[in-house]
Amino acid sequence: MALPDYPARMNTLAERELDPVPFLVLGLILLVLGLVMLWRGIALRRMHRGQDPRPAEGRDPRDWLRILIEGLLLTGVGLAFAVHAASRLLN
Repeated sequence: MALPDYPARMNTLAERELDPVPFLVLGLILLVLGLVMLWRGIALRRMHRGQDPRPAEGRDPRDWLRILIEGLLLTGVGLAFAVHAASRLLN
């Protein structure tokens, strides 16, 4: 009994390649969200240090660090998704 040819077996879910366009869109969304959070974290830090005349809105002085770290993580993940999807699209 002969095995089926390779292209016929490749149609299983585990062996199919995923379309990179949704990953590119997701990566760009995460990248923008991360950059916005970085911007917000830096602005909160300036408010708490007294370099910005606007009030700090009653936030905890440590909130800027949490927002900054989350922004860095989102930016990194978004950049990784976008670069990997773009490289898959260009090949």
